[in-house]
Amino acid sequence: MLQPPFRVIDLAGDLESAGSSYGAHFAAAYFATREPYLAALSVLNGVAREAMHNQAQRWLTALPTNVQLQMAAMAEGIRTNLPELATYLYADISSPYANPSVNPAAEASGQSPGQSPAPLCSTVVAPLVGRAHHSHPRHPWVARNCDWYPVTLCRGTAMIIYRSPGPGRMPFATLGVMGDIDADTGINAAGLWLHMHTQYTTDVLPLGQPSISWLFWLREALETCATIAEVEHFARTIGRDRGIMLIAVEGASGKHALFECGRSTVTRIDPHQGFVPGCTIVTNHCLAKHPTQSEPERRSAGISKPNSTVRRYNRLLELLSAHRPEHAPDDLIEILADDDVEIRAGSSVQTIYSAVAHPHSGTLWFASEGTPAASQGRWRQLDPNLY
Repeated sequence: MLQPPFRVIDLAGDLESAGSSYGAHFAAAYFATREPYLAALSVLNGVAREAMHNQAQRWLTALPTNVQLQMAAMAEGIRTNLPELATYLYADISSPYANPSVNPAAEASGQSPGQSPAPLCSTVVAPLVGRAHHSHPRHPWVARNCDWYPVTLCRGTAMIIYRSPGPGRMPFATLGVMGDIDADTGINAAGLWLHMHTQYTTDVLPLGQPSISWLFWLREALETCATIAEVEHFARTIGRDRGIMLIAVEGASGKHALFECGRSTVTRIDPHQGFVPGCTIVTNHCLAKHPTQSEPERRSAGISKPNSTVRRYNRLLELLSAHRPEHAPDDLIEILADDDVEIRAGSSVQTIYSAVAHPHSGTLWFASEGTPAASQGRWRQLDPNLY
């Protein structure tokens, strides 16, 4: 599939002018892809177009007011109407189930067969080792694959920079699919890097607990949190509409942590608690659920499934245990492009983009314009110039 070129969209105005400008940048791609894109996702997710539209309108009305304002302005910039734009932006996470908040990562994680797929992502966070790395030895690097529907790439990929998100909010940049105004990968002006994976969860939001739809939840964290402590407070205070794995790296201090989040529950995993001390490995299941050597049947079953969360986790564990990264970004790109980490043809989900970042310096590398992205995409160095 021919992918549009990667773009950098720098939005300097206030929320509504930024939305309108973003819409103008995206208009041509929106009209060129709208019908085939929605038709493909209707088939992939098993959702009738009318049901997809109705789910999207419920989703839209539950989003934070500032997001609704920006989406309305974006619709004006595109010259479409807001309900139609909401359907387009929601389509890839639409659900065939009566309760669309049921976590679609379930089938991929082996927890509950019959659920529709969701992003199957892989991450390592690690400091560089060896004499080749002279500066900032305490400040880790982060590398992630985003594994999702290849059809989303008909929209292109982009870095979107928000210079003036509003009073009391920090400038930030997101990396991902062109047209999205939510976030699953980003960094802010405080040097805080955040990205997320999905995970299976069964918990229910307590009545009355405030919550935000998962991808906009991460965007809210990027705009309002400067430290991991603030992220933890946010995660414990504001719920989500599905389970996620949140990876947080403080550029200034070098601290990093994983937050395993249900809809309301939060478990913090610090680097010393993992299988490779000082490093963090994340796929799509909680650390406590990872099968160990003392569980040979569960371990064997997990490893035997191509692209499974257990198989990818075990491979990342093998790679980091055998050879810690010394050269960046090359060693980290090699990990992401490994045969048993990257998701390739033969699955409805593939590695659609990959990213490597050093939050301390604010330098990023991003791969897209080829699938799977880590091995076949074009890697480019980026600097959003946030700090």
